[in-house]
Amino acid sequence: MPGSVFLAETSGIAQMIQLIIFAVLVLGGFYFILLRPALQQQRRAKRDLATLRPGDEILTAGGLIATVRDVVQGEHGEVELLLELGGVIVRAAPSVLVKRMRTAPRKDSTEETTGSGQTGVIG
Repeated sequence: MPGSVFLAETSGIAQMIQLIIFAVLVLGGFYFILLRPALQQQRRAKRDLATLRPGDEILTAGGLIATVRDVVQGEHGEVELLLELGGVIVRAAPSVLVKRMRTAPRKDSTEETTGSGQTGVIG
């Protein structure tokens, strides 16, 4: 009879280990399927907002494509966007920013004006 008690204890430990492994796999799957993409999107939105400047075209959460006119920083750190939508200027919270569609051209030293008045990149 002592051998059968040992087998019962062994199968109980094996079941406990299987349960722990299953729980770790479920939590790992939850992280990679749900949590990680959401965190990456938050980081990307934060980075895009920090580098946003007038002239950039953005896609809003409402599906509108707007041009950034100004990024206003308030006294307490709150940020407000001034967006141009087809000639209409609107104020918006930074949470409307889904992604940057096009970046405004920079005024660098690598640009020069051609004889026709157009700006071209030297290269």
